[in-house]
Amino acid sequence: QAWYVEWYNSTIGGEWYQHQLRPSLEKWLGGTLRLFAKNQSPRMFANEKQEMKLYISAHLTEGEDTGLLNQKMGQMDRFLAQFSEIKRFVTRGSGSQGSIVVEFTDEFAESDFPFVLENQVIREALNIGGVDWNTSGVSQRGFSNSLSTGGPSYSIGLSGYNYDFLYKCAEKLAADLQQHKRVKDVSFEESRLRDYGYRGEEKDKEMYIRYDKEKVVLYDLNLKQGYEALSALLAENQLGTYEDGEKKMEIKSHSYERDRFDVWHLLHSYVPLGEKPICYAQIGE
Repeated sequence: QAWYVEWYNSTIGGEWYQHQLRPSLEKWLGGTLRLFAKNQSPRMFANEKQEMKLYISAHLTEGEDTGLLNQKMGQMDRFLAQFSEIKRFVTRGSGSQGSIVVEFTDEFAESDFPFVLENQVIREALNIGGVDWNTSGVSQRGFSNSLSTGGPSYSIGLSGYNYDFLYKCAEKLAADLQQHKRVKDVSFEESRLRDYGYRGEEKDKEMYIRYDKEKVVLYDLNLKQGYEALSALLAENQLGTYEDGEKKMEIKSHSYERDRFDVWHLLHSYVPLGEKPICYAQIGE
């Protein structure tokens, strides 16, 4: 064994120096960096592992009102409430969008349950429909059934008093723009009417369907019967009023399906047109 090894072990490497003399000398001669590194938790500078959470969001499609969003979010709330593996979930809504943050109990946070729940939430979202659903936070792929591809790069505003005439003008302008090779897509956005100085009531409850005339003829459809079926489904009838001496209430009646039959169901479910059930998405846009 080399002489310097024996010298080190018998002096500063010895047990007496390391345990008796060194702690006192380090206070005067330095060594504080070593003490800091020795006593510091190795996890102090490591990134804290984030708690597993499932994020669910819902966005209204153009033309829908907040009442529909509240209804759809309520359905998702009731679905989540049945799982005891969930520690808590917080639902928030603002304007045309809502969100749900789901936290899991400690026992199941590190298990497969978050992934199982995400798949069930996706299935439930597709069943509920009506809005654009998104999930994130658990699986890397997440989920989205949104068909939106983002807004246009430029916008052109048309204003006036005759809505039908304006819409025809917009259609003609859109057709002309689409002939240009540098134009990728043209879409209509009615929610920005106020940006062009319009202060009247926006047509947020009106839907315009442009029929494919060839398909209407091909399927031999009677559109009048379709309108009558929709009217019976969506109409609200005034039956009278009720008074009890202090309060006065209006009495109305409407179809049981009225509250759940929204734009999404109109485009993705079948509506009777006489004896021929038809999906409106197949004959127009």
